[in-house]
Amino acid sequence: MKISNFILFTVIVLCLIPKINFAQVQPPPPFLGSAESFAVFTTVGALTNDGATAVTGDVGSAVGGVIGFPPGVVIGSIHDADGTSAAVAPEVCTAYGYLDGILGGTTIGITLGSGQILTPDVYTLGSASTLNGSLILNAEGDPEAIFIFQIDGAFATTVGSSVVLINGASYCNVYWQINGAVTLAEGSVFQGTILASGAIHVLEAAALQGRALTCAGAIDLHNNIITNGLPIASTITANGPTTFCAGGSVTLSGNMDGIWNTGEVSESIIVTTTGDFFVTNTNGCGIKISNSIMVTTNAAEPPSISCPSDITIECDESTLPARTGMATAPVSCTLTPAISFMDVVVPGICPQESTITRTWTATYGPGNSVTCTQVIQVEDTTPPVITIVNPLLAAPGDTTCVQCYGQDPQWNIPSFNSG
Repeated sequence: MKISNFILFTVIVLCLIPKINFAQVQPPPPFLGSAESFAVFTTVGALTNDGATAVTGDVGSAVGGVIGFPPGVVIGSIHDADGTSAAVAPEVCTAYGYLDGILGGTTIGITLGSGQILTPDVYTLGSASTLNGSLILNAEGDPEAIFIFQIDGAFATTVGSSVVLINGASYCNVYWQINGAVTLAEGSVFQGTILASGAIHVLEAAALQGRALTCAGAIDLHNNIITNGLPIASTITANGPTTFCAGGSVTLSGNMDGIWNTGEVSESIIVTTTGDFFVTNTNGCGIKISNSIMVTTNAAEPPSISCPSDITIECDESTLPARTGMATAPVSCTLTPAISFMDVVVPGICPQESTITRTWTATYGPGNSVTCTQVIQVEDTTPPVITIVNPLLAAPGDTTCVQCYGQDPQWNIPSFNSG
């Protein structure tokens, strides 16, 4: 009687204990490395397309033979037996080997679909398999849920079949390790990253959200839509110089659904300080970083400048034509190695006036200017003499900041009128 009471008490206690979920711990997804940016890639075969296939992501072949783009369109880069494709090839095969080596998966039948619902797990199919109708992957509210399918043989979908994702499932977290060839039938809609050891055939109008990557076969495409799901990196541009004086600014534009490294999410930002500026685009499939633009602000102190001395022009009127001409003296500026002005050459035509005064102002940024006045004394002499005028400005110590102020100063020199 005492034993019976003990058993009854134990049963009651066990019934009151909350249920504990001993669900299998999910393995991490494979590391794709530089293969992550690819939507279609083969390590040992050609990649051919016919028709209006549109691929979002990179495409490539490690051995060459990428054909059909155009008419196909790639929103990404094409790598045909180049350095990038050579680096991607071993990473694709390593990822395939990782998925193949996961142990302890749940064994299921080789015919998938027909409304079948699966939850996150590693599923093992022991031989060549097919997908008929719809296969529903239910993440049960977990956006990080991972589905891995290990298929020990070829794999094919039937016409119009589909993989359906519900309750937070993402095709970025679905992986198909297929030990053989893959055929996605006409009009089928497939989701997930395919890592195969055979040829991949994506037939007429089939769509793939994910990737088609193979270690051991060619790939052929036929009027398909394929996307690897990664965000498209923004392209940042500047509306003007990116080096300017303190107090200046430049507008950087091009953010598309991303976030600036300043924390702003607007399409453009106004930058007034030195720094490296870029945009990060993120979605459930990964991260893309835009090009970066370096902005530099310089100190705004004006250089020291000095006015030139008065000069004398000498000429002999008796040997010159009548006063019907005009002489002008152009002046130009150079910033290297320091600010200086080219010598002024005055032709030998005497003006009527005996004294000419010229005045000008050099402006270096807001509130920084110097006004110079120079007297030109005209004297008669024989024979005619052309006098070379001294440089107009003394060189400042810092020529870098001078560039901050934009246009070089323009020096206006009066004409020598004959009257």
